[in-house]
Amino acid sequence: MEDSLDKQYTKYFYLLIAVVTILRLLVIGLSLLTPQEAYYWNYGRHPDWSYFDHPAAASLIIRAGTILFGDNSFGVRFFGVISSSILAAISFSFVRYLFNARVAFYSVLVLSVTWIFAIGAVITTPDNPLFLFWILNIIFIYFACKHDSLWLYLLWGVSLGLGFCSKYTMVLAIPSAFLFLLLTGKFREVRNWFYFAAGLVAGVIFSFPVIYWNYLHDWASFAFQTTRRASEMSSFRFDMFFGFIASQFGTITPFIFPFVIYAIYLAGRKSFGEGNNRFKLLFSYAAPIILLFTLASLRGWVKMNWPTPGFFTGIIAMCALFENRIKPKFHWMNRKWRYYAVFAISFAVIAAGVTYIHSFFPIIPMGKADTMSGWDDLGGVMGYYTIWHIPESPDNIIGYEYKIASEAAFYTFGHPDTKSDNFVGEHGLSYRFWSVPEKYVGEDFIFAYDSRYRYHPEDKLLNYFEYFSTERPLRIFGVGGEQFSFHFIRCYGYKGVNN
Repeated sequence: MEDSLDKQYTKYFYLLIAVVTILRLLVIGLSLLTPQEAYYWNYGRHPDWSYFDHPAAASLIIRAGTILFGDNSFGVRFFGVISSSILAAISFSFVRYLFNARVAFYSVLVLSVTWIFAIGAVITTPDNPLFLFWILNIIFIYFACKHDSLWLYLLWGVSLGLGFCSKYTMVLAIPSAFLFLLLTGKFREVRNWFYFAAGLVAGVIFSFPVIYWNYLHDWASFAFQTTRRASEMSSFRFDMFFGFIASQFGTITPFIFPFVIYAIYLAGRKSFGEGNNRFKLLFSYAAPIILLFTLASLRGWVKMNWPTPGFFTGIIAMCALFENRIKPKFHWMNRKWRYYAVFAISFAVIAAGVTYIHSFFPIIPMGKADTMSGWDDLGGVMGYYTIWHIPESPDNIIGYEYKIASEAAFYTFGHPDTKSDNFVGEHGLSYRFWSVPEKYVGEDFIFAYDSRYRYHPEDKLLNYFEYFSTERPLRIFGVGGEQFSFHFIRCYGYKGVNN
């Protein structure tokens, strides 16, 4: 009976992953790039060991997709979809090993339809490669613990280093693995301390691209991710805390989120009360991360996707505990839990589906929060001004903030090598490493900014140009009327930033 159920749910998984992958491939080419995707695409045009904001992995998978399919939405997102499908296959195999095919199927189902994971699969960001190395990290530490194998500890370190080359959040796998080994009692043996240290060394070695880039650039990225983030912490901000909690209800969906948190709590009880290494593993890779970002939200702004790796194992724990808890005793209780599960999954599917549809056929008033509209229009107008104002230097476009600069680079004809706000005395993020303002002294530029961001160029531009002339703004309309506008300024005689 168990074998037949295993085969049945394995078939269900193959059907699910085929449908989900095909659906995602059908939709990824229908919408404009998000500013983040355009930014990471621009990473790929400036090959480097790493970058200021993030490591290079996202840019590599975007670059691979655009080599195959061209500089378009489908090419940018193709390998993000493929990596999500590979992640699902690895997750299914591992969870089936830990529990059974039914738990594995439901885990992949919930992960596939939960809003943050469903949207993350069709929007290529550093999270795509991060999740792949995250699950490999979990698998390697589990089997390293089970078999006391130095080679598996080293593979754990390799996945740690490659994950760190995807996103800095991977560093949180270290305390998670440490907690797991502590809960399993492995640190009672000296050799496991040595093996764990060897794994950390392997992680550092495979983090070389990020470390080397930072070494060459005065540790700029590490400073930004540590001291600057710490400096942004304020006194207790309960508004940020409740905003963070609300964002987690939204991204995990309100009918699943409470049960994931409860499942992590139950996994913790099993970890301390029973000798169950499976739940020790799931608890160790969920609770510390979610707790850390929850506490951080009391003092500063936490992005909604930062704790997502913790919810990955939290959802698996929920599915494992759900299956074990609703089987027995009262048929009416069993039936009600099933009804709730169907409702929760259906709600998640609808939420993800509406988001997919909205991305290429706007149906929800987003106002200034819309980040996927108007970029092709921006590129069209920017191309016109490029031909008219700077025909001999089409790369002389300054987009205030990385979003404008990146989208203009992607959607303007010829893909100009745009500049950003480091040309007007501000940081510029990765753009500050791609061009030197002083080399452009005396040249003319097109300056563009977005009405959604607080900037008054008329107050500042004369510090950097001899004179300028404003043009008619491009107004972007959507559901509910005008949403925002792009503003264009012809600038003459660049003076540099050290004038």
